Amino acid sequence: MGGPSERSALLGAPRTDAIPIMVVCTPGDDCAVVDGGGSGAAKAAAAGAPPPATPLTPLVPDIHESSSWGLWLAVLATTAGPLAVGWSLGFTSPTTSPDALYPVPGRLDSDMRMTAEEVTSFGSLINLGCGVGALIGGYPTDRFGRRPTIVAANALFLVGWLLLVFTPEVPATASGNAAAIAQLISARIVTGLAIGATCCSVIPYQVEIATLKLRGLIGSGFQVGVVCGFVMVYGLGIPFRWRTLCWIGAGVNAAGLLGALWAPESPQWLVSQGENDAALAALRRLRAVDATDVEDLIEYIDSTVNHGRTHSGGRRRVAAMVHALTKAPRGKALAIGVALAIFQQGCGINTLMFYASHVLGIVFPDSDTAKLVALGGQAVQMGCTICAAALFDKFGRKAMFLASASGVFVSAMVLWAYFALQVLPAAMSVGGFYGFIAAFSFGMGALPWIMLSEMFHPQVRGQQAAICTAVNWFTSFAVTKSVSALQDAFGGGEGGMGWVFFMYACVTVGCIVFAASVLPETKGKRYKQIEAELRGKAAEGGQTVKPTFANPASSPQHQRLSAP
Repeated sequence: MGGPSERSALLGAPRTDAIPIMVVCTPGDDCAVVDGGGSGAAKAAAAGAPPPATPLTPLVPDIHESSSWGLWLAVLATTAGPLAVGWSLGFTSPTTSPDALYPVPGRLDSDMRMTAEEVTSFGSLINLGCGVGALIGGYPTDRFGRRPTIVAANALFLVGWLLLVFTPEVPATASGNAAAIAQLISARIVTGLAIGATCCSVIPYQVEIATLKLRGLIGSGFQVGVVCGFVMVYGLGIPFRWRTLCWIGAGVNAAGLLGALWAPESPQWLVSQGENDAALAALRRLRAVDATDVEDLIEYIDSTVNHGRTHSGGRRRVAAMVHALTKAPRGKALAIGVALAIFQQGCGINTLMFYASHVLGIVFPDSDTAKLVALGGQAVQMGCTICAAALFDKFGRKAMFLASASGVFVSAMVLWAYFALQVLPAAMSVGGFYGFIAAFSFGMGALPWIMLSEMFHPQVRGQQAAICTAVNWFTSFAVTKSVSALQDAFGGGEGGMGWVFFMYACVTVGCIVFAASVLPETKGKRYKQIEAELRGKAAEGGQTVKPTFANPASSPQHQRLSAP
């Protein structure tokens, strides 16, 4: 495909020898040809009436699902970011302990002579950095592209790791450690900014490059990467010292930076910027060599370019951006995304993940046993997250989310009954602990991230994802910082912890009601279909309408396949 005329035909430019028709597709994926030249039959078909009895002709083949190794390599290249997210969040567990009664050589808090308050700040302030990073990262994700933002996020990770590595050790005879603590805190804030930017760039990128049938599997790769990062830093934190863990983290992000530089830009974002030729080149790298990418490009153009962009300055630009983010049905999608972010963290998952040793220490006075059970929780989360990734495209997003939330509710009630009512044996508390993590991993962990990118319009996907990501991290900060205060407010001790889990169970009930009544099903649907459902205008009879050409020789598909 070389000449300008061929590219124009490929991009859907009008042709004088083409007779416009409609192809009305039934739920069974058969397509009926209907005259589009103004006849009553065409108008009836466009209005949702049954098409006339003409032979079913698959003029638009199912080429959208033809992936290639390029797709999987692009996913792998950008998964270093999620891996670094899990590595960074789990870094404090093997390297610090605010409850330690004696120094442990080679551990971060011992080498830096950190107080319990300094250790807590080192661990928790990353959440604020994540929230700010998400808010900042949304604009470049939509303005400059998904790939440049991913590259910048990996570079920020590298800065954070190097700041940690080169923090000078505080001698035992030193009079203070203020400079070292300031550098450590700065490193964690920079790392938090990188995490926030990663969350609002990698997820839209991976969902946008995925084929329709693989969107759930590939979209869950972010959560899988985060969980794997958690498990790896937990395991490697046993034999290696904290500076070695920093070097390993830096190596992961260096590889991620090079991989992101190699990966193609999201074709959907390129089309939204009017770069159609670049989008075609990217699609050829992401789809099988012997497949045509015309249907992909037509979808991207239809869902992005036809919506005007506002290029103004000052207050008018801000007003235009707010309008673009909140106008129907984008405002509804954003509201659903914010609710998902709040419910995901409000259910209390990070109370178990960040304070597992504290929670399990109530059950097992032996700290080594508590740590072993906590490590088992990480293994359960990784296994369940990987298994769930293969099920999202089979059973649907909404059904999996509801089942996951129901499991979280039951597990939270088990933990409430054990701690507050003290009517269950210790084994049930371990079952509730593992059940909570497993149920969360089968839906509530990954699905909100997948559905955010599926529901949001491509033009504002990065900015809306940034808002939801920021809400998610700020909620996480509120939940993790309030555990001790809530436990004391409910009476302290075992009973207080039990009522904390009862509160989480109540939040989960609200999540279930919300999901059952508001959450749309996005499995196997293109953005236009999801948009129609958000508007409350789902196609009657499950029909969708696709434009094509009466003369197969003049169709974009024919020209692409016959091009030298």
